[in-house]
Amino acid sequence: MLSSKNKMLLLAFSSFVLFNNSYSGPFDEDSEELFDPKRKEVPTVRVIEQPLEKPPIKFVKGDLEVTFGGKVKIEYDTYLNPVYLNKNMPDDFGYFKQTTDLTVDIVCGEQKCGHKAFEAYLALRSKNKWGVIGAYKNTTETETSLAGVSLGTHTHRASRPNPWFKDAWMQFSLNKVFNSGSDKIHYVKAGWFPFQLGRGVALGPFYATVYELLGLFSYYADASAPGISINGEICKDKLWYDLYYSKFEDNSASVGDVMNTVNSQRIGRRSTPYRGEGKDDELWAAKLIIKPFDEKKAGRLELEPYVYFNEASDQKVEIASDTKTQLGSYGMEARYKKGKFKIGGEVAFNYGQEKLYSIDRNKVQLVTLRDNGDIPESTSNLLDETNAQRGAGVLYKGYSHVVVNSAGDLDNQSAPVNTASENAAYTDANITRAAGDFYGPAGQPNILENKSNRVRPEYKNDFNGWMGIIDTRYKIAKNFKIAAEGGYASGDNDPHVQEVNKNYDGFVGLHELYMGKRVFAPLMLGERYIARPLGLVAGQREVDGFRAKINNTFSDLIYFGVGATWKPDKFRKNRFKVNPNLMFFWKDDESYKYVVDTNNPDNNQVSDTEKADSFLGTEISLIFNYELLKDLTLGGIASLFIPGDYYKDVKGVPLKNDFYRDTLTADLRNGINPLNYRLSDDCAFYGVLSLEYRF
Repeated sequence: MLSSKNKMLLLAFSSFVLFNNSYSGPFDEDSEELFDPKRKEVPTVRVIEQPLEKPPIKFVKGDLEVTFGGKVKIEYDTYLNPVYLNKNMPDDFGYFKQTTDLTVDIVCGEQKCGHKAFEAYLALRSKNKWGVIGAYKNTTETETSLAGVSLGTHTHRASRPNPWFKDAWMQFSLNKVFNSGSDKIHYVKAGWFPFQLGRGVALGPFYATVYELLGLFSYYADASAPGISINGEICKDKLWYDLYYSKFEDNSASVGDVMNTVNSQRIGRRSTPYRGEGKDDELWAAKLIIKPFDEKKAGRLELEPYVYFNEASDQKVEIASDTKTQLGSYGMEARYKKGKFKIGGEVAFNYGQEKLYSIDRNKVQLVTLRDNGDIPESTSNLLDETNAQRGAGVLYKGYSHVVVNSAGDLDNQSAPVNTASENAAYTDANITRAAGDFYGPAGQPNILENKSNRVRPEYKNDFNGWMGIIDTRYKIAKNFKIAAEGGYASGDNDPHVQEVNKNYDGFVGLHELYMGKRVFAPLMLGERYIARPLGLVAGQREVDGFRAKINNTFSDLIYFGVGATWKPDKFRKNRFKVNPNLMFFWKDDESYKYVVDTNNPDNNQVSDTEKADSFLGTEISLIFNYELLKDLTLGGIASLFIPGDYYKDVKGVPLKNDFYRDTLTADLRNGINPLNYRLSDDCAFYGVLSLEYRF
């Protein structure tokens, strides 16, 4: 880590910055139309990163053309208070990062057919933080167990920074396959390639970036999703279509997959705990690209209506395979340009449902009991109220939703495993009995009791969210543009607090990482480290286990911003560009305040009556790039987030893995202010300096 002095020097220098982070980058607004008439292919891929200026390495032989390219980028990223907005915590970090991309594009048949008869594309990527081996490429998350006890999930990082396939696809012309002479070209494309609908808010190209609160497969791949696309032109220069299929997660690739006993805790599935076949995560999408008119007098109008449906079986909310999600969106993007003026927007609506199966929450866990420091002679002593050695620092398997009742200092503790408790836990009749029915060995009634929430009922959440975005840009001069943008994404509380059938009104985007179209927010919408708690429900107490959940997706959000782009004539040769941005954020779903009692933190709770302010804060950013040499660019970002009154009203709320209560023992918490360990309202900063060479 840098010293405070060095950080301040870096902050001063980071005033020069380009929005060119690891997620996406701004592209040239003068070439951003949905369809380029010079191209024969359907524009299925919007520009995600800055395109190569030229293909300098090319091999041509007859009707075969092979193009090589790539980039090398080294950058330093620094963050001050980006997560907890708390200067009292070590909430600062920074690192060097290096990205190397190598691409090869093979095209044949263009001279003979007048269009690309076949194309194959490969992009190899190697990306790593300096000194952190394998930071950007993990294995798929799996669950680890010890003697039948779950130890949670884990992933493995690569042992060295190996390259991987970021994109790998091939495309062929149906016109050539069927010897059609039509000038309306149709293609089939298959492999790993980016695909998005509209601006990528409803469905984006960032594989497995999902709304974390829903039971959806999530895996940071840093690669495009695998899929198949059929696309082509219907009306010449007026109407195009694109049909898309993807399999995000395959759970039927082997006998071991289909026989996996993931349903062992599903009510009614004890004798058939295997997964079964076809329990995959698949997506179907369709869109049209319509250009009603493109004339100098009337201007140019482009429309993109779309729809998608994602069916994801065997997803996880609490335990493996406890949920099935059917999520979809339909919407449309529109864009109009005339002369120096541009305006555009998008609207999308969710549909579908999340079905949560009825499960027995009882599970084996590891528990440490502390009493007098002695170790019991046997597990049977743990239920023997008269044994002086009971409950002493022993590690044992316990049941989280079967508890010991009226047994001295074991009252309300998880029941340890012995014959009596195991039979009580797994007898079918006992699972559904109400709390207050007690089970135990002969002569020991009233020992074991089911918790009232041991069995989760079956229920569903119907998706009912929506979002809308509008933006505009005006070119004041050849080298100066101004822009404005506003957006809305509906919000809601945690959909899993109330276990009843209901609507979920928060907008849900899939694989999205939208950070602005014409006005950018590199920290709040780009990096998304800043914690945005879901709406707090009145009366929730942290001594009862309350921890606020976080939603950092494009949901539960209202924003408005203005920006400008200036390209000084004096530095035109160096393609110098400066882009300042100012953006304001509000929360859509209401929240109650959080009340902290520093003298007696056990009284901390969500207010019963006072509502929190909805203003999240303001982000000020500056984006800059400067070409030092041909194809060698210096750039970076400087972004400052100033929290609004919302963060003042929820200051001190505990989040997941709360350090104050979950790490500090009760004796260590005496006299300690919990506000020093939790979400606060201090300013946050994000800065990037990068050096990139493209070839």
